[in-house]
Amino acid sequence: MTKEQVIAMAREAGFSMENSAAIQAAERFATLVRNAALEEAAQKCKQLEIAIDGGGNAYYRPADARQCVAAIESLKEPTP
Repeated sequence: MTKEQVIAMAREAGFSMENSAAIQAAERFATLVRNAALEEAAQKCKQLEIAIDGGGNAYYRPADARQCVAAIESLKEPTP
């Protein structure tokens, strides 16, 4: 995400972007949110790799890319 995109989204959300400190804070916040979202998405994909056999034992199998996409998309929230 570019600096300009972060600033535009911060303005759209109602933040005052009148000085460089506000812009730097918005960029840092965007990075923190992005990293948290990516970690949550990775955890969703990892959960898909765990399966249970008929005996109740857990084992790992590769997650299908479509399953990961669906899991990640399920994390989206509507913009208020």
